[in-house]
Amino acid sequence: MKQIKTISIKCDCKDFLKLEDMTVMQGNLKERNDTDYEKIKKSILTYSFSFPFFIWKSGKTNYLIDGTGRHSCLLRMQEEGYIIPDLPVVYISCKDKKDAKQKLLRLNSQYGRMTKESVLEFADDLELSFDELALPNGVIDFDSGSEEKYTKKVGAPVYEPTEKEPPELSELYSDEKQKKLCGQIEASELPEDVKEFLRIASYRFVRFDFTKIAEYYAHIENSEEKELFELLVLVIIDYNKAIENGFVEMQSELEKLFKSEGGDE
Repeated sequence: MKQIKTISIKCDCKDFLKLEDMTVMQGNLKERNDTDYEKIKKSILTYSFSFPFFIWKSGKTNYLIDGTGRHSCLLRMQEEGYIIPDLPVVYISCKDKKDAKQKLLRLNSQYGRMTKESVLEFADDLELSFDELALPNGVIDFDSGSEEKYTKKVGAPVYEPTEKEPPELSELYSDEKQKKLCGQIEASELPEDVKEFLRIASYRFVRFDFTKIAEYYAHIENSEEKELFELLVLVIIDYNKAIENGFVEMQSELEKLFKSEGGDE
């Protein structure tokens, strides 16, 4: 007998909507990859659907103010055969679409800051796997003196396979934006030397999935291939070697630049 796959609702609201009756307004404000969706899916299956969607109703359209990631994940789960029941919603009053976007941005802004101490204190009685969470950058960069299970000690990480087969190379990165920029560069009437510089600069927009890169690296048997992955700092085997290769110094300089421009969130 085929098992019915469904999700449970653990949220008490007076209003509910079908998944297909919601309209995404956030667009590409946040980028998500397959790993992000798997984490959201795991959270929904483990802890149920525990928080309502925030909705702005404009005429007959129900715009999502909050919950875009869960909405996208539920659409995927529906394609996988999960039965998605009517979902709890809370309606938010907005004057117009501009007002709705303003509220969406504020909902996604981070006012206040978490620290490693505040997270550890809050989660003292919990069993957590920090790689399942999307905490702000730096929160889980614990120092080498921490006795916690999840630390970032100066040492050599161990890369072990978690899957039987490595991911495909095409899964390790996304060059969609880079290719689009290159198309614009080629279509331009700029001098060839300028074009060449811009082509090189366009590679800044290649996005790497370091979780999948680590999984791929764990399957590598060729020592030369492994060494090149390490030299390119696609994985960090030796923290001192990463410093020598310029990665840590570069990261530090970027953080200083970011903070000097007011980007402390």
